[in-house]
Formats: sequence, structure tokens, C-alpha cells
Amino acid sequence: MAIDVYGTLTFTNGNKVDLPCGSLLSVQSGGVVRKVGSGGGSSTLVSICGSTVWSAGGINPLTGPIAYGGYILPIELMSFDASYAEGQTVFKWKTASEVDNDFFTLFTSNDGVAWNEIYMQSGAGNSSVIQAYEVVVHEVFPTNTLFRLDQTDYNGDTRSVGMTELDFSDSADPLKRAQVYPNPSSGNVNLFMDAQTDRVSLGVYSLDGRLVYQYDRISAPLFSFDVREASLSPGVYMLSIKDGAKFQQLRLSVSE
Repeated sequence: MAIDVYGTLTFTNGNKVDLPCGSLLSVQSGGVVRKVGSGGGSSTLVSICGSTVWSAGGINPLTGPIAYGGYILPIELMSFDASYAEGQTVFKWKTASEVDNDFFTLFTSNDGVAWNEIYMQSGAGNSSVIQAYEVVVHEVFPTNTLFRLDQTDYNGDTRSVGMTELDFSDSADPLKRAQVYPNPSSGNVNLFMDAQTDRVSLGVYSLDGRLVYQYDRISAPLFSFDVREASLSPGVYMLSIKDGAKFQQLRLSVSE
């Protein structure tokens, strides 16, 4: 089962939506999930396979683009970002839930091929509430550096769960109002961007940092591509849009 929210999905006190295993809750750009009225924060929720993915006591309102479910991972990553401030790099990420999560590992790369470990952070173990992490690395990395977040279970299994890119150059100016929809998608995907040149390119990366598809000189402000033609298996990917010295990244979920 899949729920796509393009407008506003409103809950009142104590409302619940319990979805079966393998379901998707997708809040598109401009979409909102919210509770109105007082009380009942923890009892007003959406769950998938018995696990709460949103509750009014957590994030209220929940705004897109964001997606939950559709694939099974030991953690549900809500966000992963890097920023630069006063000679150091700050990494922040949030999880909606964690199962047997031992620790996270941060990696860096300048080419998406060779990765170097830079930090380890203990996980929450088992959690069904939002966990927020912040790591400060006292280092400034080279321009256009890629960062990858891995997660390791108690049994030693490791998976890549997130990737982001940060440009430390003075010319860095992210593309404005970039959007991808529908998200999740099993077919055609539309990419809207506020590009300023005819040198826009799009790289599709897996969460372990591999470049799996590349589009050069894509058309702006609207570009469309088919995940089937790109041979993208179900899962989560990062779309890296570059327009000269400007860049932006968006998360894309590919469904069955």
C-alpha cells in the first residue's frame, strides 16, 4: 500500500493509520502531514509494519519531500547534512527508528571511488522515536567533497545509508527550489530546478557513493528521466545537480 501526500493530510486527536509491511508513506514537495488540536501527540500516528514512522508528538507538522517504508533497513534515516563553520565541519543526521544499531561511521571521498574513514558515532541500539546526531570534525575538506554515512548492526553487518556533498569554495551557491517528483517513483521522474546556465548535469549516486547514472547538459527548468531506463533497482539514491559552480542534492526513492 502507498500513500502519496501532495496537499495536507490532517489528523485529529488519537487518529491512527496502520499500514502493512512493505507500504510507503511519501510526502511530496509542498505536502504536509499534521495534527490539529491539543493532546494525543504520541497516540496520533502513522505506522508501517507495526513501527511508528510519524507521530504528532515527534515532528508536527511533517513537511516534504520525505518518504518512509518501501524498503527494510536497520535504521530509517530522515536527513543527513554537512555544513562548514569557523574552520570545522559539522555533520547532522536524524533517524526515525533504529533496530540493533551499534554505530555509525562517517567517510569522505573526493572522487566517489576511494573512501576514507573520519569518525565513528555510537548508535541508539533500538529506538522507535526520533534520534538526532551531531558530529564536529575539526577539519576543512577540499572543494566538492563527498561524505558517506554507514551503519553497523550488533551482528557486524554494515550498510551505507546516506550521502551528501559540500562545496567549501566561495563560489558555492546551491540551486534554488530544486524539486523531484513523484517521489517515490517506479517509472518517470520529473526534476524541476532554477538553473542559470546550459551546463547543468545530473549524477545519480547509490548510498554507498557509486555513480550509477550520469546525464550531461540536461534541460532546465524541467528535466524528466525514467528510472527503468537508468536501470535503478528499488532503493534510495542521491541526485546531484550541478550548474557550473552551483550544486544541489535531492533524495530519490525508487519503488517496486
